Amino acid sequence: MVIQATDKDGDLRGVVAIGASAGGVEALSKLAAGLSTDLPYAYLMALHMPPGAPSVLAQIVDRSGPLPAVTAENGASLEPARIYVARPDHHLLVADHRVALAQGTTQHGHAPAINALFRSVALEFGSRAVGVLLSGVLDDGVLGLEAIRSQGGTTIGQSPADALFPALPTSARDAGVLDQQAAAADIGEALRALSHREIQDPNIKDSKKKDPKEVVMRGLQEKAKLARQLAESVHPGRLRRRYTALAEETEVALAALDERPAAGGPRPDEAGDVDG
Repeated sequence: MVIQATDKDGDLRGVVAIGASAGGVEALSKLAAGLSTDLPYAYLMALHMPPGAPSVLAQIVDRSGPLPAVTAENGASLEPARIYVARPDHHLLVADHRVALAQGTTQHGHAPAINALFRSVALEFGSRAVGVLLSGVLDDGVLGLEAIRSQGGTTIGQSPADALFPALPTSARDAGVLDQQAAAADIGEALRALSHREIQDPNIKDSKKKDPKEVVMRGLQEKAKLARQLAESVHPGRLRRRYTALAEETEVALAALDERPAAGGPRPDEAGDVDG
């Protein structure tokens, strides 16, 4: 299946998840300044911040560029050309094309955590997800970018030379999970180029080289893993039940597929007749 990244009617067709840490306010502001009003992406921003601290990040981002930026509200519909900014002490996630705020275990000592956001958009949007990792230290977000790529999405890192704290995008580059790099101010143009691209389902692409059954199983395994990771990151409640149920459904599908013969192989009820 080929999915168009853009929609002539302006409907939401994908999300851009953006993570940053130290030096992130400047990077997010520069990125916001370069965004366009005519791309059908919703934008989600997570910045490491102290728990309980008041955040004016949404106001800063709102003043920085042409798109409206708001502090994320649980249950808000994701709309194109709009920026949703994470709240302190809450993971910013997506579910059913809506914002989902969750309190739970910190990841790398942070809530919001970048990995949680990236894993969530990977699970929800697959090949229509874009992950962007900006200035920061350590490596929160690197595993999340890997999750986005595993589901066919696209990953972008801020050029280390452009970042106040280059360790975070450098870690992503060294881990081999970046599709491209750009200065924060130029990421908007990179997104415009992506929006005009036809996105090929990675399973179809890979199945040309490998056993189709193996490709599908690998995708299901990664999906189940993502759902389990997200379930473990949030407190007991609706979101944990949702992710747990998704993991269980995927694992059932995986088990059923594992029992089927590979393409071209004998059917189970025919196996005993091969020599007879």
